[in-house]
Amino acid sequence: MKNKPSIYISSTIFDFEDIRSALKHWLEEQGYEVLLSEANDFPVNRSKDSYQACLDAIGRCDYFVLFIGSRVGGLFDKDKQISITRKEYQRAYELAQQGNIKIISFVRKSVWNYRHCQKELEKYLKKEFCIRKEIDEKDIEAILNRPSDFATQAKQIISFIDEVARIEEMREAADGNKTDRPISNWIHAFSTFKEIVDCLKIEFAIDDNRKKKLTCLLEKEICENLTEILIWYEKEGHVLEACYDGDIIRKEIQGDSQDSSLLNAKDLCSRFFNCWLFNCTCNKMSTRYISQSIDSGVFLKYNNSNGKYEQTRLSDALWLLQREIQFLQKLIASSGMELFNEYYKLKISDDDQVEIANKKLGNLLSVSDRRYNIIYLSKAILRTINGNTDLLDRFTPKPFSPFEDVEENLKRERPDEDKVMNWALG
Repeated sequence: MKNKPSIYISSTIFDFEDIRSALKHWLEEQGYEVLLSEANDFPVNRSKDSYQACLDAIGRCDYFVLFIGSRVGGLFDKDKQISITRKEYQRAYELAQQGNIKIISFVRKSVWNYRHCQKELEKYLKKEFCIRKEIDEKDIEAILNRPSDFATQAKQIISFIDEVARIEEMREAADGNKTDRPISNWIHAFSTFKEIVDCLKIEFAIDDNRKKKLTCLLEKEICENLTEILIWYEKEGHVLEACYDGDIIRKEIQGDSQDSSLLNAKDLCSRFFNCWLFNCTCNKMSTRYISQSIDSGVFLKYNNSNGKYEQTRLSDALWLLQREIQFLQKLIASSGMELFNEYYKLKISDDDQVEIANKKLGNLLSVSDRRYNIIYLSKAILRTINGNTDLLDRFTPKPFSPFEDVEENLKRERPDEDKVMNWALG
């Protein structure tokens, strides 16, 4: 089984060189394998000629992307005036009829318009002059196929476009002479590279595929992060969150951040040890794909009424999860030794109870709160991307500060996002 979908790009090379190389680069960034006959990574069977190598390569691809311009290119069959590009298309169409490849066809808009003008000119010449015997069919063909700076072989180019559009087959079906209409005969006229990209994004569902890939990697990263901070309780056969140390201690604290509390020394010693032990593993947590999910905007929603993208509960949750992990890792880097020292002092103490300044409990409480937020945000995100939003809808994160009086002061002094926007735009 192939690791990624493969695309064969067919065109004359000289007049499409820039588009071919740019498209190969862009499509490979999207996760596709792209075959260009002029590229060094093109698969070559050296026991066969170059034309046959190209035709063989088409058979191993999932998509055939065709570009038609104002040049015919090298001839595969000189007697029938079939170019190698046209032969590649014919090979791809055989495979498409078998359901083995999908064809996406492009024609330069200037060539498309030129074809239309040529057909109108042909109708005019036949109607006005051929009937009066002033010119014959050979004269009309010579006029239509006249060399110009725009197209040197107009007849072959127009005939090729008509074949791709399956004009004759469509006409036969319309006349009732054929029951089945042809497949893969849609042609995209283009002027810019952006028009090609916009079309291929839809054809390949590139934005959807990118979201699927990011979601897969995001799930993997969140699960790996959780393995670092959750505990597997073998006896009961289930996972322990073990993130409620802060809530338990908070119930026993007397006063606010400026006061002291009398607490059970053995119990507090255990809380400090658990917190310090947790510090040793949380630095392994990663935010790489959480950050990519935020930066990509794949979880935002588009508001048609104002033409802007807006945050969703999921994108907000990812933003908060990233911030919580980063804050926790900074907090641990700065307070890890302090937590261990508090644990060690309590460990060697003979006292049953200890009076401790509430401020000294700040880091312990904050680490516990960050752990709670990370665990339940991660759980809510995993559920949401698998179609269940119940936990995310009711989740309320622990506040930034572990003390209510400090948090209230922060809320009073810190403007929310709406106030910031009003200030910035006012």
